[in-house]
Amino acid sequence: MNKLFSPMIVFLINLTAFSSLIPSVALSFDAEVAHPSINIATIDYPPLMGEKEGLMTEIVREAFLIQDYHVNFTLMPMARIAWSITEGDSDAAIGSIHWLRGKQVLEQVSYKTIYYTGMHFFYRKQQFPDGINYHNLSEINKYKVGYIRSGSMLKVLNDAGIKPQLVKDLATNSRKLKTQRIDMFVATELGGWGAIKKKYPDTVNEFAMMPKPILDILGSGDVIFPVKHGHLQDIFERGLLQLKNNGSYRQLLEKYYGKGNIPTYLMPLIL
Repeated sequence: MNKLFSPMIVFLINLTAFSSLIPSVALSFDAEVAHPSINIATIDYPPLMGEKEGLMTEIVREAFLIQDYHVNFTLMPMARIAWSITEGDSDAAIGSIHWLRGKQVLEQVSYKTIYYTGMHFFYRKQQFPDGINYHNLSEINKYKVGYIRSGSMLKVLNDAGIKPQLVKDLATNSRKLKTQRIDMFVATELGGWGAIKKKYPDTVNEFAMMPKPILDILGSGDVIFPVKHGHLQDIFERGLLQLKNNGSYRQLLEKYYGKGNIPTYLMPLIL
């Protein structure tokens, strides 16, 4: 009898021991298949950048996600973007490489451009029924101009003798324009219209944008990487190429501009 049951007892003991290991084995497996995370700093500048949504935010998120990387976006002031990727704990940043010029950190970073945009004047039609016309930017210095703190156009404006009223975001600029505390404000096409439509959806037609960019300047929208994380840039660029090839890049631009309305200067980015 003992000989008959001994193998069964040994089997049950081994089965019990194996069962006790299952939770730890499962946890180990989960840890291995979990998507690696990347921390990216950006600013709140709808509808281009933001913590949850925005054209550039979505392009970056999808380029990493298509390769099974999860992105955590952190909002911070524009002036802290350079610090966040050179001394802070951000793996990359979404913004513009122009924000870093003059900060003596350009040699510490590399970047990939994913968007271009002009900077425009937004104004009230009632004040400028014929639009804003000038031959030299310095002619605008007689007006009250709104702009955001640490913006890349500050030097251009100051060199033209324009001392803009600086605010933290475009929502504030659109409110000041509506209440006639400023005569115009400077913003990207998507950013300016996005702020106006969100703040004053029923009176959008009271506002207008000067079609021609200021000084014909096209600013770049970039993903900026510290050189120590060059491997992440390689991963991102592979994902971006996949978005171009499968049509997702174009679809994201159409989501924000409308089908058939993608500006011609953006087409080289998606072809």
